[in-house]
Amino acid sequence: MINKESFLVWADKKNDELISHAAQFAKISGMAMHILQIEDDYKSFTIYFNNGKKTSFNKKSPSKIINDIKEEFQILFIITAVEFTGKKLSKFSLKTLKKLKRTELTFICLKDNYNISTYKTALTIGGFLKGERDKIMWMNFLGRKFNTYINIIIPNEKSEGIVESFNNLVYFSNKLLSNSKVNFNIFKSNDKIEVLQKKSDFSILDDDSIIVTNFHILNMNPFAMDRDIKFIESSYKQNVMVACEADDSNIPCH
Repeated sequence: MINKESFLVWADKKNDELISHAAQFAKISGMAMHILQIEDDYKSFTIYFNNGKKTSFNKKSPSKIINDIKEEFQILFIITAVEFTGKKLSKFSLKTLKKLKRTELTFICLKDNYNISTYKTALTIGGFLKGERDKIMWMNFLGRKFNTYINIIIPNEKSEGIVESFNNLVYFSNKLLSNSKVNFNIFKSNDKIEVLQKKSDFSILDDDSIIVTNFHILNMNPFAMDRDIKFIESSYKQNVMVACEADDSNIPCH
């Protein structure tokens, strides 16, 4: 068993830039790195483990394999990349994201910008559903490891219940991020949640930035694109971290 916390690179055979990016991420974060390399449009894949071993699979689900080994190898999240056809995700990338989500792990989704400086700034839009604190804890991890400047936008809502949820989120964020001594800013928007979620361009962001959103496990409309995948597509100029609902022990920020 490998005792060191690790992450997985989910790559197709041609993406050497993604693997190079992940190697820099591993060096800075001090985490171990494993590589899952896809071949022949998911007809086969190989996992290259940090301990030097490798295992190849044919006609098996990579999601199932990762679910089987993620605890043994302490795989806490995944770094992957997507490609676009115009402004739409390619069919291969959509397939990748749907398979990747079945691992129920947080993942970082890169879009052509493989600079390690992409973690210079992180932004999230506050919400009121389960998993909001997970987003803040993942941003705290980036702040501690990469000196990421954290921005939290609180939407303008009128419902007392939602306002109370936002107040609790602000309190939690202030306490955690202050104790970690990371750089952060929490500010209230004039826009409601739905308006902010439809925006794909924020003046506060540039190429050296990442947007953090939620992992929505349940999708009430089986014919609709998952909300988080839709967000990845609509914010096609920005790299995205999709935070999965998890208990605190699965987030490397302590």
